[in-house]
Amino acid sequence: MDDFDSRFLTRNGLAARQLAVLLLNHEPDTRLPRVRDFAEELGCGNGTVQAALQLLEESGAITTTARGHLGTFLVRSDRAVLWRLSGLGTLLAAMPLPYSRRYEGLATGLRGAFEQAGAPFAVTFMRGAGARTAALLEGKVDLVVLSRFAADQLIADHPVELVADLGPATYVGAHGMLVRHGVDLETPGLRVAVDHTSEDLRMLVERVFAGRRDIEWREVSYM
Repeated sequence: MDDFDSRFLTRNGLAARQLAVLLLNHEPDTRLPRVRDFAEELGCGNGTVQAALQLLEESGAITTTARGHLGTFLVRSDRAVLWRLSGLGTLLAAMPLPYSRRYEGLATGLRGAFEQAGAPFAVTFMRGAGARTAALLEGKVDLVVLSRFAADQLIADHPVELVADLGPATYVGAHGMLVRHGVDLETPGLRVAVDHTSEDLRMLVERVFAGRRDIEWREVSYM
């Protein structure tokens, strides 16, 4: 560890790391909060914030400029350096099992987007929207990929939020139901497969057979 890096272990350096997290939310050419506002949020003094800002400038993470009564503006930020100094580590995303080219493409696109944003990114594959959401709530992953259909239901039931809507058909092209040849859906006593780890499958199948008490449900992995 060189002399400069060791400065980030001091009180001012620790404040700089906390400040780096906050600055990740600011775009270039925007006005920064006042020093005393940063100080209040970080729970430290104005002088500590000023020293922390100077450390971040010296590290090449940011460039700021004072514009008189307009305040201090963020001229430039290097998100990769800010992320490294923040100590946030690698973001872990949980995605569905990559059983189609569409899922594989989505995983590749997400990795590229995060790398371009300067954030280390890794993917773990996990079957079932409910299981992925449980992993998020337990702090095992930082974000999850869900269909919007499943997300709307899970957001209503759990303390999670939607951070990005990637638009229609980025997750799946369409939903469908497979029926054995020659079987009529109105046939009494139908045996219907359902995978309760998949919010999409569960909700769609239950919607198709809503009100039917004669259905014999069979727990089967959708894979």
